[in-house]
Amino acid sequence: MIIKTPNGKRYDTVKKIFIDESIGSFSQNNLPSTRPIPSNGSSYYRRPWYKRIDFIPKIGDWIDNNEEKIINAAIIIAGIGFIIGIIAQWINFGFWSALFSTVIVGVVVYYASFILFWVLMLFIWFIRYIFYNIYTFLIFIAILAGICFYNYTNTQKITKNLPVTAPVGLQPNYYCSASTTLNVRNRPHSKADKIGSLKRNEEVFVYSIAENNFAMIAFKGGIAYASADYLKPKNAYKYTAMTTNTKQTNIDYSKISATINNIWTEHNIYQDGQKGMKIHVEFYTYNMRNIQGNCIAYFYYKNGSALKDKNNLYKTDDGNVSTEKEFIPEYENTTYKDFYLFIPYSELHLPSIGKTELKTNVILWTYPSSGQPKQIARSRLMAEFWYGSLD
Repeated sequence: MIIKTPNGKRYDTVKKIFIDESIGSFSQNNLPSTRPIPSNGSSYYRRPWYKRIDFIPKIGDWIDNNEEKIINAAIIIAGIGFIIGIIAQWINFGFWSALFSTVIVGVVVYYASFILFWVLMLFIWFIRYIFYNIYTFLIFIAILAGICFYNYTNTQKITKNLPVTAPVGLQPNYYCSASTTLNVRNRPHSKADKIGSLKRNEEVFVYSIAENNFAMIAFKGGIAYASADYLKPKNAYKYTAMTTNTKQTNIDYSKISATINNIWTEHNIYQDGQKGMKIHVEFYTYNMRNIQGNCIAYFYYKNGSALKDKNNLYKTDDGNVSTEKEFIPEYENTTYKDFYLFIPYSELHLPSIGKTELKTNVILWTYPSSGQPKQIARSRLMAEFWYGSLD
């Protein structure tokens, strides 16, 4: 095959000689080029850049060829970690605790070894096919980048279009009372996106407690939300549980007032493993900053007679069924758009068969340093509902 080189000379690719030059009569300046002779086929340098990355499939081939070694290495690392854990258990909790842990973990691993093996195999296969070729690798990178971008944009939502931002230097006024950690979310809802967490006893600034009993908190320079059930005031030691014996001093209670705008019920709710109902309350407090109050729901039959308590758990002092929760407003005038109370159905002490018509109302109380508890608001209407089964 005769081809023409860039300098215009003809080259025989079979005999590998230049046709336009005399054989054996080369001068120093007329030597044939030692560079690779271009051909009509595709060369390495003409291939797209992403096809030149040959090490990607080589990684996949290595994983494929060393699958057994990888599994053995993972087993050895897991074994070393297990031994270290048992030694730490022995040092911190004693020999018998370490022995018990060894037996329990050994039994679990024995019966779960088949599942664990296949989980490990699936993980190795997943990694192997990421590096199957350049295309699978680029697809994986694109998916990973998409996930990272999605998480980043959701995190930014906590400060987007908000009327306020968290000022620098806010002094924490609450602390986290959760047993381990408390989820922090971008909206006041239990199904909202999680954007972080608070550790047990970690202090935080709370703006207000309102919608769905979620607290608006200062978090990482912005506004976020966390369940108020696991946030306690730093000065909570000044306010013990609200009873008729609990008093607060040096407060002008004549200026305190509140209004209840609405109450409604939500049924078949699970809390702490118990099935029950929520009583939602929308109310407003005035001149009540840092003063503890109690929101109490009372339950009645349709004819107005009170439900009687039978086990001294959810009850008033005179033995009627009730449920309550304390609140401490952070502002002189505070809005609680959705403050809720919970009561298990079992604490209504009613038969589950048949239909029992009921109603509930809500009263807000505070407790002066002298005299009787002060009622600061009562719901004008009662929320009606029924309990039981028609089957």
